[in-house]
Amino acid sequence: MPELVPENLIQAFGAVAMAAIVVMLGIQKIIKHWQTTDAENSIIKIMHNELERMSQQNTALSVELGRLHNEVIALNTQLQMLTVENQRLQTEVIALTNEVSSFKLLRQGGVYGKI
Repeated sequence: MPELVPENLIQAFGAVAMAAIVVMLGIQKIIKHWQTTDAENSIIKIMHNELERMSQQNTALSVELGRLHNEVIALNTQLQMLTVENQRLQTEVIALTNEVSSFKLLRQGGVYGKI
């Protein structure tokens, strides 16, 4: 049986203490890694759900944007038709104004001719 020399005893306790420290550090690292993995998985799941929600919103917005685009095209077509109609009416107003001016000249000429 080996002697219980204080130096040997100190070395043995030192080795046991070192082994205990290494085991504790290893356990802490494993727990930290496990918690990090859970946190990462949770974040990834949240991000995945958010991406799905955003995709659905994007689809709905795209459909509405298509409808709005069609409405703008229809309004633009109506505006072009109204512009053509407005130009035609302006031409008519000019023609009527010219006729009224002609009638005024005839009337004035008729009134002055009698005096």
